Formats: sequence, C-alpha cells, structure tokens
Amino acid sequence: MVKRPLALSLKGRIEEAVGFLEEMENVGLKPYDETFNHSIKLCENGDAKRADETLTVLLDKGFVPDESTYSYLVTGYGKVGDVEGVLKLYFEMEQKLFMPDSLVFTSLIII
Repeated sequence: MVKRPLALSLKGRIEEAVGFLEEMENVGLKPYDETFNHSIKLCENGDAKRADETLTVLLDKGFVPDESTYSYLVTGYGKVGDVEGVLKLYFEMEQKLFMPDSLVFTSLIII
C-alpha cells in the first residue's frame, strides 16, 4: 500500500500520489518520509514549480524535509537554471547542518 504513492509519483501522477497519501492518513496510516521524498523527486525531472507546490502541501501535513528532500529540490532547480532557488536551498541545508551530496554539488557547479 505504501508503494503506491511512490509508483504514482515516479510516473508523474503527483496529484494522485498526494491524494493517496491523504487517503492513507484518513485511515490512520502514517506514510514514511521516503514516501514523501518520492513525491518531491518529481523535481529532479525539471518540474521545480510543481515539486515546490507539492512540498508546501506536504509541509502542511507535518513532513520534515531531510537531506534527500533538499537534494531532489536542488537538482530540479538546477535543471531549470534557477540559480536563486538552488542557492536558497543550499543555504537552508547549511543552516540545518545537512551534508550536501554529489547531486547538490553538481547542481552548484552547473549553474
């Protein structure tokens, strides 16, 4: 059951994935952070705006971003050339003492 939102988000069906996460919560199931991160991973495909909107919804639901979340977001913002977005996220990572991975550093180099 938990893998369904992952599969939907990987196929770009993010609205369905978020809807399924809501269904899970309504019946008392708490999705794993990994499930939320896969919804955000859509950003890696260059759809930064959509991933940002999804992040806002997930934050409202109590999701706490981790290193993977930031990595996916930075990569996505880098792919669309959003220098300001990449730097903002990078500095947020630093403030939270998260270690940037190779994807984050690659995005910083490319922009």
